[in-house]
Amino acid sequence: SQQQLKRIVRESYQNLRRTFVELLRFPHESAAYFDTYCHLSQEGRDRIAAALQRGNGVIFLTAHLDNWELAGIFSAHIGFPLKVLVTEQRHSTANDLLNQYREVNGNVVIGKGMPLRELMVALKKNELVAIVGDQAGHKRDEYLRFFGRLAATPAGAFRIAQKNDSDILPCMMERFREQQHRVHILEPITFDANAQQERAISDVMKTYFAQLEAHINRNPGQWMWGHKRWKYCRTKHITIISDGRAGHVNQSKAIARMIEQAVREQCAADEMIEVNVSTIE
Repeated sequence: SQQQLKRIVRESYQNLRRTFVELLRFPHESAAYFDTYCHLSQEGRDRIAAALQRGNGVIFLTAHLDNWELAGIFSAHIGFPLKVLVTEQRHSTANDLLNQYREVNGNVVIGKGMPLRELMVALKKNELVAIVGDQAGHKRDEYLRFFGRLAATPAGAFRIAQKNDSDILPCMMERFREQQHRVHILEPITFDANAQQERAISDVMKTYFAQLEAHINRNPGQWMWGHKRWKYCRTKHITIISDGRAGHVNQSKAIARMIEQAVREQCAADEMIEVNVSTIE
């Protein structure tokens, strides 16, 4: 409903505001702060330790949930420092400051230069690598259904994990009581060794994004809806607003079919396109 939509938008911006203020405090927080306000179950710690015991490195696959930057700082605080893959910010001063904050407690930022090579080196050394995996992909990336819409989805983290036989640990964070944070480390996602390579990667991606959807549904106001997750989307919607006259509705449906045909003709032969037509009174 409109009321629910407004509430989710409001909560999302409120969460961003809290995240920004907490971020500015990173260099000044003591160990007591993380012990008091950040929580990870023993089961989650055991999953990290078990993944590291395999010796092939671990990829923390996280998302823009709650204060995702705080999750990385907390990980280093409890003895699991990270190599953090970051996107270069447009404003150089802000970018340098943000990376400085990210490296509090011993994390290392991977950004400029050759990030793919650095990621592979870190995994070969059996280190923890953190990647935010909920952003939009490029036009030619794989298209997966996310909240009902086929959206371009980057597969880089999954390909790296498969190539290096590294564990993927989904990492979801949630805020409760405004200042308290709980980190969830889910069971490792593994590749089907008997499946064809691309099929195995696609299956693992679907598993992760189904888990992410479920977490967002539980806390929709804590996800950063403002970024362009559906920048490249192959699901198109046409809505016909009916005035109750059958002739007008039929004419509108005919126009909708023409639009659908035009959309499909503009796309390459190998692109899967969905066009949904609905009518409301």
